[in-house]
Amino acid sequence: HDLFDWLTRLYLRCPARLLPILAGDINARVGLVCTQGRWQTPESSSIGPCGAEKEKAQGQLLRSFCDKPGLAAINTWQTSGSGTSFWNSQGRATSRPSYIVVPQAKQHQFTNCTVRKNLGYRIQCSKSALQIDHSPLQADMPEWTLDYTKEEEFLGWNYDTLYSALMT
Repeated sequence: HDLFDWLTRLYLRCPARLLPILAGDINARVGLVCTQGRWQTPESSSIGPCGAEKEKAQGQLLRSFCDKPGLAAINTWQTSGSGTSFWNSQGRATSRPSYIVVPQAKQHQFTNCTVRKNLGYRIQCSKSALQIDHSPLQADMPEWTLDYTKEEEFLGWNYDTLYSALMT
């Protein structure tokens, strides 16, 4: 819970010209919410319908984190990226704990989100014939150029402010 509070505070302090991208093993299952005894996909602009799993507490925190500032977990919106990204010690696909989170306004510009199963097998620490552990997610993102007005003058980074934001 503290992690998502910290990430929200950090995100809200980011300058508008920054494109925040959160990628990581968040250990969350999202997509299906139990309502009146039935598991269903809720309407959401932050979590998509692809690869839906029964939402648990960590998934609820991820959904809430994305909903507040208008973020989206892009691999829940693209079928190719919505697959299992974790295999247990017996080599069974068990869950999708990894996510790539970006601003909703930019999510359509990220394409080809994919679970890289072959790469996961090649980089796993254990020498096993089975794939175990995580497989990385990959997404293509476009190149952006920032449009600054001529009146704006770039004064440099305020490292004290950046450090303060990261440490709180």
